[in-house]
Amino acid sequence: MGRTYQCLTIEQRKIIANMLCEGASARMISEQIVCHIASVYREIERGKNENGVYDPYYAEKVRKENKLIGKPTPLMLTEKDLAQEIADFLIAGEGSVNDAITVMRNRGHSNVPSKNTLYSSIDKGLIPGVSRETLHRNQTRMYNNGQVHIPKWMRDMLSLADGEELSIKLKNGKIIIEKSVDEGLRLNG
Repeated sequence: MGRTYQCLTIEQRKIIANMLCEGASARMISEQIVCHIASVYREIERGKNENGVYDPYYAEKVRKENKLIGKPTPLMLTEKDLAQEIADFLIAGEGSVNDAITVMRNRGHSNVPSKNTLYSSIDKGLIPGVSRETLHRNQTRMYNNGQVHIPKWMRDMLSLADGEELSIKLKNGKIIIEKSVDEGLRLNG
């Protein structure tokens, strides 16, 4: 379950101001108002007035103003052309999400999202036609002396576990790898 956040009350802000005047540490303040020490540090920084002094009324005013502004619009909603270009790249199978980020930067885009932001945008449906499922590749590489990697999504889909035997066949110039059926089931079925 994710974290839950609550804004500090004006009463808590007054306690912070009083304790700061008394020389209390951020740790002592956090224990008194029952919140994380990082919240106290952020609150003190945000609540400094033009004189650089923590002011609980100024801090409350800033909180109310920020609440009116609201959360910023997601990048992929404001940069629809970039979102479409990323979608075209990923759908064409030209590379991974990381590759898309590099290519977009190389093409001169200045607002290229981070990997986490891009995956979040995919999950929210902000990259047209792209989902986690469409990112699955039906290709793999051969490694040291013929070792083949089976992608995790495919192993999960087929419930394959390490050490499990697979059947390999050559048919019409294609290598076909199948999940082996248990010998006991094959003889009885």
